Amino acid sequence: MSDAAGGQQDAKPTVAQGIGVIKAIDTTKGTVTLAHEAISSIGWPAMASMELKVASTDLLKAAKIGEKVKFTLQLTDTATTVTSIAPIHS
Repeated sequence: MSDAAGGQQDAKPTVAQGIGVIKAIDTTKGTVTLAHEAISSIGWPAMASMELKVASTDLLKAAKIGEKVKFTLQLTDTATTVTSIAPIHS
């Protein structure tokens, strides 16, 4: 919904955080596949498998398949990018 000045009301955030489990890592494509919990701040339901681009393949160096992680997403009109990813130690 737009206001009179042409701005957005109820705009979704451009940064969101999520929790998930790493299912696959592709350093060639610069992607990580996550099974993530719902991310309510951006209206995403939980997903069993979602491939996401990473801002830098350096983020994937310490990542391990099967690891539970907390991650940050940068959202634009054209892309969603993982900008940080870190293991959750219980």
